Amino acid sequence: MSTPVTTQITLDWPHDPRFRSVGRLVLGGVAARLDVPVDRVEELGLALDSLSRAPVADERLHLEVDVLSDRLCLTVGPFAADPLADSAIRRVVAPLVDEVDSRVTSEGHHAVLTVLLSEQPAE
Repeated sequence: MSTPVTTQITLDWPHDPRFRSVGRLVLGGVAARLDVPVDRVEELGLALDSLSRAPVADERLHLEVDVLSDRLCLTVGPFAADPLADSAIRRVVAPLVDEVDSRVTSEGHHAVLTVLLSEQPAE
C-alpha cells in the first residue's frame, strides 16, 4: 500500500548553468519547512546539482517534489538519457538519498530520489 501524497510542489526552469541554483533553492525551502536536518538538505542539493548537469530532453528541467507523511520523493527530468546510467552521476547521487530509481515517460528519462523523513531505515 502506498502512502498518499499530502503536498506536491513542481518547478520548471531553464537548463542553463546560470539557473542551476533555482532548483536547489526551492528544494531547500521545502525541506527546511519540514524540519529536514541541514546536512540532509545539503545532500539533496548536491544530488540535484549532479543531476542537473546531465543532458536534458529539451531546454528546461522539471522538478516535482511529493511530500508524503514519511518521505520526500523527488522526480527530476526529462533527460535525454538515463542520468543514473552514468556511473559518475550515480556514484555521487546514490549515497546522498535513501532510494534512487529512474523511469521513462513520453517526455524522456527521469531520476526519482527518495529521502525518508523518519529515522526508520528503508525496507
